[in-house]
Amino acid sequence: MFLNKIIVFGRLVDKPTTKETSKGSITNARIAFSPDRKPSQDTSQFISVTAFGKTGEILAKYGDKGDGFVFEGSLKQDVWKDKNSGEERRNFSINVNNVVFPGKGGNGKKQGGSTPNEDDVPF
Repeated sequence: MFLNKIIVFGRLVDKPTTKETSKGSITNARIAFSPDRKPSQDTSQFISVTAFGKTGEILAKYGDKGDGFVFEGSLKQDVWKDKNSGEERRNFSINVNNVVFPGKGGNGKKQGGSTPNEDDVPF
């Protein structure tokens, strides 16, 4: 059995863009994330995300540059030959299945949600 699942918190680099196709809407964006617990400019990494249908439409409607989201989906790898050098190139992206909107201001709360009190935490 193979498992391809990724969950990452990232901030939008630009406003997401949506285009309509005969099969529905496709929303593309780039996010910045850090593999370190204390992010810095030196450790930031970038990856493209693609969301389809309503998920993408909601991301495009409510997402703006700098906003943080939790993206859940699968990792995708594109491989092609560079036209100039003939070298094989690779690019990774995330096909998004679910987006969590933690809310503006970086407080970590879901919009419309609440944080659990100490008695609700099982450990």
